Amino acid sequence: MADREGAGMELCRYDYVRIFVEEGETEAVRLAVTNLKRDLRRVLDCRIDAAVQAPVKRIYVGTAGVSPETEARGNMDLLRDEKGQYRKEAYLLQEESGDLIIAGTD
Repeated sequence: MADREGAGMELCRYDYVRIFVEEGETEAVRLAVTNLKRDLRRVLDCRIDAAVQAPVKRIYVGTAGVSPETEARGNMDLLRDEKGQYRKEAYLLQEESGDLIIAGTD
């Protein structure tokens, strides 16, 4: 992920990362977030959810219809069909204002 205009967020070795997930998310989403945290630690030695004064990269993970925080940040219309219903097994990876949004429909 590059930090060039329109290219998204850049995660670097030793970055501080905060991952947001709603309380109402399923166990599958929570497991995916746990695995993401593990991978970021293992591959980039990122500091996850650390309370620091340093700049923090933010990642919002959620399911459409369950996670208002994620829905407010991502363009959920990209997950809808022509009738306005969420598509089955659709997902969104989107950078918005320096934050990474990871959203799915089920």
